[in-house]
Amino acid sequence: MGKTTTVINLAHGLARQGKTVLLVDLDPQGNVASSLNCPQGDGVYYLLTMGRSSPAEVQFVKAQVAATGREGVWYIPGGASTVRAQNDIANRNPPAPISHIREMLATFTGSGLHYIVIDTSPSIGGLQERALWAADLVVVPTNMDYLSNEGVSNVVRDLR
Repeated sequence: MGKTTTVINLAHGLARQGKTVLLVDLDPQGNVASSLNCPQGDGVYYLLTMGRSSPAEVQFVKAQVAATGREGVWYIPGGASTVRAQNDIANRNPPAPISHIREMLATFTGSGLHYIVIDTSPSIGGLQERALWAADLVVVPTNMDYLSNEGVSNVVRDLR
């Protein structure tokens, strides 16, 4: 229900106010990239599977950030490899902590970014839970009907 469109418009609106925004395309469909007419890629895969254990790994992840062609808006491309990353983090022993995405995105502190906006897939799973854990604010686009309202109520309940 318009998640990717909302994410892109939010990022563009913030950039028009002079803010610098990083879009993270956690949806395996890679719709952020295609909506911006930019290439999909493996940036999200590396964000999700690499650790903060060495400066080289952190720099490698930061090097995955790509320009969108819109002033003030950058993105970490996702795509088909995002599913592989989701499986990799789910099958780790021990599993990657729920705070993993937040910790990796924290490495961008001091990079001149004002906001990081994450686009997720509509399904709920380990990757989406980690994205919600990483978020300071959550926007849930929805239709204005009874079943959609019930769905939002469930999301709000799960966030608590």
